[in-house]
Amino acid sequence: MPSTTSKAKSKLSTSTKKKKLKVVKPKKASIPSILSTFNLQKEKQSQDTAWNLKERRYKLQSLEEAMFRYRKEIHLALKEDLSKSSGETDLSEIYVVTTHIRYALRHLRRWMRPQKVSTPIPLLGSNSYVYQEPKGVVLILSPWNMPINLTFSPLVSALATGNRVIIKPSEHTLSSSRLMQKIIQEIYKVEDVALFNGGIKTAQELLELPFDHIFFTGSASVGQEVMKKAAQHLSSVTLELGGKSPVIIDESADLKLAALRIAWAKFMNCGQVCISPDYICIHKNKEEDFVRHLKASFKKLYSNPSDYGSIINTKHKLALSKLVEDAKARGAKLSYLLPGLNGEKSHKGKANKNNKTIRKNFFEALVLRNVAINSKIMQEEIFGPILPIIPFDSLEEAITLVNSKPKALALYVYSKNKKHIKQILTRTRSGGACVNDSIIQFFNINLPFGGVGPSGMGSAHSYFGFQEFSNPKAVLYQKLSWNSVRLLMPPYTKLKRKLIELTMRFI
Repeated sequence: MPSTTSKAKSKLSTSTKKKKLKVVKPKKASIPSILSTFNLQKEKQSQDTAWNLKERRYKLQSLEEAMFRYRKEIHLALKEDLSKSSGETDLSEIYVVTTHIRYALRHLRRWMRPQKVSTPIPLLGSNSYVYQEPKGVVLILSPWNMPINLTFSPLVSALATGNRVIIKPSEHTLSSSRLMQKIIQEIYKVEDVALFNGGIKTAQELLELPFDHIFFTGSASVGQEVMKKAAQHLSSVTLELGGKSPVIIDESADLKLAALRIAWAKFMNCGQVCISPDYICIHKNKEEDFVRHLKASFKKLYSNPSDYGSIINTKHKLALSKLVEDAKARGAKLSYLLPGLNGEKSHKGKANKNNKTIRKNFFEALVLRNVAINSKIMQEEIFGPILPIIPFDSLEEAITLVNSKPKALALYVYSKNKKHIKQILTRTRSGGACVNDSIIQFFNINLPFGGVGPSGMGSAHSYFGFQEFSNPKAVLYQKLSWNSVRLLMPPYTKLKRKLIELTMRFI
């Protein structure tokens, strides 16, 4: 039998083991609620309505430094979310944001300076200015297709203007949204910039609050809901939507060059870009040659299959497949641009048995010919790597087709005929346009970026974005104790009525 000493040792060892097993979990840092964060930012905005130049520059520089410091993590996040290559991420996400920051830093002093404007003769003796003041506390609702770019680019404009900001990124790009939250929490105080991740309920909770401005990027249907909510508080809005951005190619166009530029623009991010070419109207005599050049261009661009992305999720992939099947049922002819690309799954789910690694939500790039105009794919924004091609006999036919659709976010023209180019640009309506190239108008920071009607309202980028987040306050300084307006004040004697008459007619 064990001795008393051994029993004591046994109890001691048992109690020691129990103590070791007991783990005290650290308390989680409390995350402020949406309402408390909003109220905090409102309070701070009322105390300090507009940061000075130094404060704004510091906030922008902090974001620029973070973009490069987290560059590898951004690559990994977008690889996980959208199968984006690091090269495409650098160009379409990081470069766009850092360019906006550097441009703002160079011009911010001038943008902030009160602009003197002329004063009419009846107000002689006074000086007039326009002050750009921040709107206040603003909300940025960003999409999933270019999560870093389309979250941080409007943030640059909002901070340059001196606003406090709350951000709600998409729930579909979990890795990117979590990384952005990490960056925001690291470089900004919650009273200045806060980011809330979550789904539809989070967005709805945010939209119940009386923001001073809402910047939304996404679909037209959600844009309508955002606008309804904003109307309840009379909040101003910027809506960056989308639509069916057409391409018109006439007989004079350089088809080889057009095919390369369209292939790059259309299949960037697997076609999930709001300004990517949605469908092509091409002269019937050039259709065959164009398709041949398009296939050659795609093969050249995506010789490395890892440079070609994926569809965001299974739901969107299924929706694209249904559009293709509907078009085929109405007589459309399907042609893969690079069949069996890396042995991946096609839109029907087929795959090369020899390939052991099948990328999730892969969708092969394809063209559709002989497409019926009443097909669903010609009614809805595609937002994927499918390119319908519609032949036309005359330019008038192409313009009529484009004008039968809601106003697009972008329009592309390929032609060497100046008369045709002018005719297309003057007779169609779109948020922006590009001649003999595609999508690169977005990268010119001196141009406004925005839609018209169903494709959006308001503008982003550079000074246009700065204006979007600011209120142009009219300020008049009266320098004299006497002014000419006194001559027009009542009582309205005969002399004063004559002066009013002269003023109305000649001044």
